[in-house]
Amino acid sequence: MKALLVIDTQYGLIKQKDFTNEIKKIKELILTFKANKELIIFTQHLDNDKNSVLFKDSPNVEIIEELKVYADYIVKKSTADSFFNTNLQDVLTRNSINHIVIC
Repeated sequence: MKALLVIDTQYGLIKQKDFTNEIKKIKELILTFKANKELIIFTQHLDNDKNSVLFKDSPNVEIIEELKVYADYIVKKSTADSFFNTNLQDVLTRNSINHIVIC
């Protein structure tokens, strides 16, 4: 089975510049996966640094609502590595995922 892994589409990053085209393409990809009944997994970066744009207690850490509504799973992470100290591998294993598309 295939899964789409959508990396850190959070307000704190998206508002840095105009990502309208990128978000549109991500949404198209998400809708293709949904139409094929394939899994959609989002990562959400949570930083402990109060000066970070993705500080864990800030509204900036929220995944943009336009995409978040399609999430089957949200994997919370505190490093660039989506597997380190997260449940991502468990989610993939439980859902028999053997192919990942990353965006």
